[in-house]
Amino acid sequence: MKKYLVTLFGIGVLAACNSQGADVEEEEKEEVTAAGILQQSEEAHANLESLEVSFTNTDSYGMVQEGVASYDFANNVTHIEEDGGAILYKDAEDFMYITDFDYSLNEDEPENKLDLQVEEHRNPLAFYKQYDEDLYDKFDLEENDGAYKLVYNGEEADQELLIQGFAQPFFEYAAYILSEEVENLKLDDVEIHAFDLSFDIDEETNQILSYQYTADYDVRIQSLEQEYENEASYLLAAFNEVAAIEKPDKDLTAVGTLTYEEQEQYEQEASDYIEALSKLVCIKTSMNLLNECL
Repeated sequence: MKKYLVTLFGIGVLAACNSQGADVEEEEKEEVTAAGILQQSEEAHANLESLEVSFTNTDSYGMVQEGVASYDFANNVTHIEEDGGAILYKDAEDFMYITDFDYSLNEDEPENKLDLQVEEHRNPLAFYKQYDEDLYDKFDLEENDGAYKLVYNGEEADQELLIQGFAQPFFEYAAYILSEEVENLKLDDVEIHAFDLSFDIDEETNQILSYQYTADYDVRIQSLEQEYENEASYLLAAFNEVAAIEKPDKDLTAVGTLTYEEQEQYEQEASDYIEALSKLVCIKTSMNLLNECL
């Protein structure tokens, strides 16, 4: 009888443990939230040493830009190659922009654009959260074959906060036209026609597998207005596995058949000539004024 009671007691304990284990497991499942996943993903991207991003962007004019960006964050090296042939490269010493067609407003625009893209691709969630500190509370969560899908559900007022991030090229443009510093400018008016943003995040690693957005909006800074209609998708891969990035030949950045050193020499000579000419004009002007006084 004692053995029988002991056996029953043991079975009861096991059943209770199994029941508690099931309850704990169920409780853990219930604790999975969109905000929690997004926070874990941000942390997973904080210490990336390297990354590769394939991108497709469609701008307001219907122009499609595709390419691959390779990032060596550990050594601060970036290499972006677009399907049209343009190459952007940056390391601790040099920035190189190799292209047959340059539509840049000023010489700093390509490098500023690259720096902004590096910041976004390295940690997309941290990049967008800087414009809305409560961003992670504004997503719906779905599960699909080993990945979480997070879909943005923010109201229009929330969307306006994020538009500041999407409109950074307009801030650069406005700063140049208005002769202002970017940080001193603000959006005076925003009209949003459509805005969608979603992330696909791996359940095991918490790394972002891909993200997509559609942004259709009008913005104004002082007297400057601009309409934007953009779609973009990004595929992230080769986490911490990017091979050493090869630096392009500097001669590719020179005009025509010139070498990079020849171009630098001619540019310096032209700069010296203009400076000397400016000094000569100043001297002649001063002499003329002196003669008038006499």
